[in-house]
Amino acid sequence: MSQQSGGTGWWQASDGLWYRPEQHPDYQPPPPPTQFTPPPHPGPRTGSDGPDTTPSTRAWYKKKRYILPLGLLVLIMIGQAAGGGNDKSSNLASTDTTTTVVEDPVTTTVPTPTAPTTTTPPTTTPPTTADPFGGETVSQRNARNKAADYLDYSAFSRSGLIRQLEYEGFSTADATYGTDAVGADWFEQAAKKAADYMEYSSFSRSGLIEQLKYEGFTQAQAEHGADSVGL
Repeated sequence: MSQQSGGTGWWQASDGLWYRPEQHPDYQPPPPPTQFTPPPHPGPRTGSDGPDTTPSTRAWYKKKRYILPLGLLVLIMIGQAAGGGNDKSSNLASTDTTTTVVEDPVTTTVPTPTAPTTTTPPTTTPPTTADPFGGETVSQRNARNKAADYLDYSAFSRSGLIRQLEYEGFSTADATYGTDAVGADWFEQAAKKAADYMEYSSFSRSGLIEQLKYEGFTQAQAEHGADSVGL
């Protein structure tokens, strides 16, 4: 509200004062912008063939050798000669000094390697959050969406936004629900509204507070708005 026009779209009421375009009874707000939803990102590919974890075993054999001491072999041969052994045994005792090697094949069992145990971490299911708007009616949902649209491009007090929704044709109950459902910070809205007024006109502190109260802000909200612009 001003005593002179603030630019394109301003209109003069019957009280001789000039008002902003959005305060005109026939003012239609612009439609909200269309939001772009990106396509879902594809998940990682998983192969059907996993790593070959089947353990492979290969049996092997090792021969253990037993060696008789030379002295023991000589004593055996002498004993055979003393007991009446033939010439062949005597010749063997006198000439054969080689070491006899006895081979005993021993089968060694190789233990089968065990595949490492993989521990799967427990799956944690996130808690389910109830939809705060799950029980609202269609008209309540529309009122909430319309209130959010208005707050996207202009600042409102709580009572001012309820009146604007009623002007759009919503019932008082639905307009009140839609206004409260958006969860707006009305002190922040008062600061934005005060900044809007200061952009096109000059105000004293008391004058700006009165103007914000006229817009529907409480005394505390209006004083906060004046403080936010340095008055």
